[in-house]
Amino acid sequence: MTVSTTSPVFLPADVANRVVPCPRCSGTMVAAANATFHCIRCRMQVSAELFNPVAPVIHRPELALSEHATCVYHPQKRAVTVCHGTGNFICALCAVEIKGKTYSAQYLETSAGKKAIDGVAGQFLPRPDRVVRNILVALFIPYINALVLALFPVAAIYGYVQCSKITDLRRQNVLYRELVGKWRIVIDTILLSLVLAGWLLLVLVMVVLILRRYSYTSS
Repeated sequence: MTVSTTSPVFLPADVANRVVPCPRCSGTMVAAANATFHCIRCRMQVSAELFNPVAPVIHRPELALSEHATCVYHPQKRAVTVCHGTGNFICALCAVEIKGKTYSAQYLETSAGKKAIDGVAGQFLPRPDRVVRNILVALFIPYINALVLALFPVAAIYGYVQCSKITDLRRQNVLYRELVGKWRIVIDTILLSLVLAGWLLLVLVMVVLILRRYSYTSS
């Protein structure tokens, strides 16, 4: 006995390559004429509507924040975004945007944060601290150090000007203040002063030796 259904069954167009279970006894259904299928076990017959399935399009998920999400550093303030470095919820007070990415000011104070933004900051921030460092490093490079030492008073004055710029940038720019600590200015100024003092002492000794030699030869 064959049992027919009035409601069609919706099946993919490539159903011929698939195993279609019977909705009644879960047996195997085979294709028949006029887009119908019948079960080889219970003889149930159903009509089928074939369709071509559309592949789902998965869009990039957008950031969703709970209405009650609070800043991990300021629990009394509502979170507005997520720190790219730690993944923590942060408020507008903590958020610092760098090249399209948002970080928390607390993360930028860590060594990982400074390392992450060091290369980025150099692209759009002046770096007078690197100028001072290059002057000091040049003293240890053969051949170049001779030229630097010969003109070191000029280099030292230029270094002091850069130290002053470091102070101004730390006062005006939050990102630069997190990147360059206040002790960097003190250390650079001390090193420049020590080298300049040594240079002046060396020049003074050379002048004394030349004067003595001149007075000895003239007598």
